[in-house]
Amino acid sequence: MVCSAAGFAQGTVNIALGSLHQFHTFEATEWPTKPITDVQKISGDKVTIKLTSKEAKPKLFIVDTETGNVAMKSEEFIRDGSWAVTSSSFLAVQQVDVQVSAPGGPVDSATVEIQDGLRKREELIDSKSAGKATFYFVQLGEVKVTVKYRGKNGMADPVKQSFTISLEREQPIPTLKIALPDGNSVASEEPAKTETPQAGEKPAVNDAKIPTAPEATKSGPVGNLLTTLIGMGVVAAVVWYILKYMRENGDKVQDTIKKLGADLPQAPAADADPAPITPIKPEPMQQIILDSATVAPVAPTPTPTGTPRLIATDGSVFDLPEGETTVGREFGNGLVVPSDTVSRRHASLLKSGSTVSVTDHGSTNGSWVNGMKVGGTVSLNPGDQVRFGSIEYQYEG
Repeated sequence: MVCSAAGFAQGTVNIALGSLHQFHTFEATEWPTKPITDVQKISGDKVTIKLTSKEAKPKLFIVDTETGNVAMKSEEFIRDGSWAVTSSSFLAVQQVDVQVSAPGGPVDSATVEIQDGLRKREELIDSKSAGKATFYFVQLGEVKVTVKYRGKNGMADPVKQSFTISLEREQPIPTLKIALPDGNSVASEEPAKTETPQAGEKPAVNDAKIPTAPEATKSGPVGNLLTTLIGMGVVAAVVWYILKYMRENGDKVQDTIKKLGADLPQAPAADADPAPITPIKPEPMQQIILDSATVAPVAPTPTPTGTPRLIATDGSVFDLPEGETTVGREFGNGLVVPSDTVSRRHASLLKSGSTVSVTDHGSTNGSWVNGMKVGGTVSLNPGDQVRFGSIEYQYEG
């Protein structure tokens, strides 16, 4: 007979596993989309578990921790409080990774859509994802994957590929690999190679590692101020030395200047030689004591370029076309910003001739111009700092 879900919610189920593996079991009304942490750990050939769900028509899931396969059965179809788990009971795999690569390595941004026999889902790849998108509780059998990405010349045609995930496989977490024909890859820095010197040889000095600026420049505004003062002191010393040389070698200087075709005004003759001028000894620089306030660097006045564009903090440039450009993290926007802090359709930029304005579309984290939140539409001036969520740009026009 078929027992009701309400009856099982207050009872137990005898499970025949027929395996020495370790298992996790949990109850849910739908197939999950994220990892489940609240589980019961079970092992052995036959076990009895207590059902706790109070939801209507709950499902009982069993995860084989060694193979990653997932069995599922609705509690309303468990007969006589017993469930004999066989290979046909396993319908899905707990985790699937989709690895997407561009010609230069892992792709830096893309939207990955996966469709199995249960449903269709999508995940976003950004520069921190290392080209990988992860999906949980994917049905066994045919899986269709679609990758949407930006190529070298704008949005490229989506790449589609089908895979088959079988019950018997080598890895508990299958990895589906897709290679894109173009697209940007995640920037990577190769570690510097260190050569081991031979016996009797001195280690080679890498000139690129030797700092060419005083260490004080690494301390922020205070270091910059000290560097400026030191530079002024050096200039003053050089000027003093030149003046001293000219006073002590006036005739040579005059002869040299005359040979170049220039004349110097002559001083009126005196009855007696004037007393030699004693060089002024430079006074030591006085120590400057700064208060606790931060010395803010003076930003240079931006020079209009005539080409409205946004410059990101990483140096990348986005030239604004005529008309409206939508901004968001979803592919299909004119300016795609792959960040979780940016809404799918976050804002828009309107270029009309030489004027550009920004309008927020009710985004979650807001749009900002020079630290002020955009409530409606704000016109941009060269040098303005524009921020969508947590991603910052500088506007040049």
